[in-house]
Amino acid sequence: MIGLGALGVVVAVFGTVAGWIFVGQIATASDDSSEVTVQTLDAVDDTIDLAEVVLVSTVDAVDALEP
Repeated sequence: MIGLGALGVVVAVFGTVAGWIFVGQIATASDDSSEVTVQTLDAVDDTIDLAEVVLVSTVDAVDALEP
């Protein structure tokens, strides 16, 4: 009976350590995902800014071609 209790303690400790490692990996993956999301949003913002510049240049070019 004591051996079964000791085995239970060992399994509980092992499960706790495995869970702790798993949660750490999830936190790291979540941080990495958040960083990639921020980079993506920055790229979208830059793309919108560039599109605005191109649109203004195109409008100016079309206006210059009008008689």
